[in-house]
Amino acid sequence: MSSDMDGHPPSGRTLVVGIDFGTTYSGVAYGVTENPDRTIPCQTWSSSKTDGTVTGGVKVPTTIRYLQQRGEFEWGFQIPEDNVHPDDIMRWFKLGLQPPKNRPDEIRNLLARHDSDRLVKDYLSGLGENILHFLRTSSRLGENDVEMFIRESAIQVVLTVPAVWEEVAKRKTLQAFENARGLGGLGSVTLVSEPEAAATYALHNMIQESSLEVGQSFIVLDAGGGTVDVITYTITALHPVLQVREAAAGAGDFCGAAFVDKAFTDHLQATLGNEEGFDNELLGRALPVHGLANNQEIGIRSGRLTLRAFDVHAMFEPYILKTIRLVKDQIKHYGVELSVAYDREQHLGLENKRHWDGMDGCWRVDAMHWFIRRGDRVAESKPYYHHLSQASKVSHGRPGTIDLTIYSDSKSDEAPVARNGNVEVLSHLRANFRSIPTDQLPVVRGKDGLDYYVLSCDIEVTYRSASTEYTLIHDNHRYDTVTEEYV
Repeated sequence: MSSDMDGHPPSGRTLVVGIDFGTTYSGVAYGVTENPDRTIPCQTWSSSKTDGTVTGGVKVPTTIRYLQQRGEFEWGFQIPEDNVHPDDIMRWFKLGLQPPKNRPDEIRNLLARHDSDRLVKDYLSGLGENILHFLRTSSRLGENDVEMFIRESAIQVVLTVPAVWEEVAKRKTLQAFENARGLGGLGSVTLVSEPEAAATYALHNMIQESSLEVGQSFIVLDAGGGTVDVITYTITALHPVLQVREAAAGAGDFCGAAFVDKAFTDHLQATLGNEEGFDNELLGRALPVHGLANNQEIGIRSGRLTLRAFDVHAMFEPYILKTIRLVKDQIKHYGVELSVAYDREQHLGLENKRHWDGMDGCWRVDAMHWFIRRGDRVAESKPYYHHLSQASKVSHGRPGTIDLTIYSDSKSDEAPVARNGNVEVLSHLRANFRSIPTDQLPVVRGKDGLDYYVLSCDIEVTYRSASTEYTLIHDNHRYDTVTEEYV
């Protein structure tokens, strides 16, 4: 999704600014098309609203605090660490861009008290002004030359959003940026999903390390402050340029570090809430808990609170399990299409696609046989075996090969019974049986009185970290002539 805004005429040069607008921390980097391999991260952030001092680091807190003066605010490192009440600091407001019904339960009430649209706009204003200041000060050009450089460059802003963001949240993100001070209005802005941005960075490094091979698949997991996002790609070409295809759709969930933090503060509130001297200000400072009396039962001793392993486990477990589920759901359904005996209940809706099998004297239908379904536990490098057979009339001549198409489905939650629009061709397999003497091929008399060649074999499937191997086995012989052709 992108938004074109009135910008200055380009001079053949584009200044690309990448903004990782995070739930808990944000980051910025820029580059110029004249030197595409050089990316410069922003490492100086305004730490005072009045005297121009800066703080170093590649990330800045995604926080904002409104002052008593109407419309004035501090953001990021500008917010003092001391003498500020925790309730005055707005956090996690990015998640409020999602419609209320889709906001995480853990912070739904917190987000309902804030105007997230305004908070995001104001925060991006502070971020945008900081970016312009960084561009002016990080260049070796003089101030006038920098202003001319910016003025004569087309500016392209790339802004990250979670994979779970709905269209309304994406539109709100764009609107907030367009209305923000700083970069808003200077050029065009494009939204990119967070796992896609992470994958682009990872691929760039992998190319430099020359560790890529065609057919390799990999999952990129971006564990952030608010969301955890995943996406899976398969490499289809290395030369002349790297090409990938999306092997499984990007997905995400609200299980980032902020929710572990929230579980921790909830635990403190539940444990210490009734202790004399405990309040929200102490909660904001968390540990140690100076000022509270010793209490062996809840673990307070000498101003410190001891957490049990069970309590820490309870804080992390729900969000780790969500993350594991995201990764497991990137695993697709893999299988083949076979002709199977028609079953009215199992093959509901396929009656008009059935065909008569004269050999077995029954109705058959083409249906999917899945080797692995999404969410299955798969042991790496351990072979799995699946039996199949292929029959052909003797009158049609001896069979020379067994051909098999491997299918995948990355979109359906439940593996479909029959091939549909979600099922895609993954690869082709072929086993050559021409070397087997004709008199050794098994022949079966069918119920229709005709003779059939019947070749029974097993397909061996071995899953590895970046590939899957398939081998056809007949009469205890492994056919090394099996070839796999990626589509």
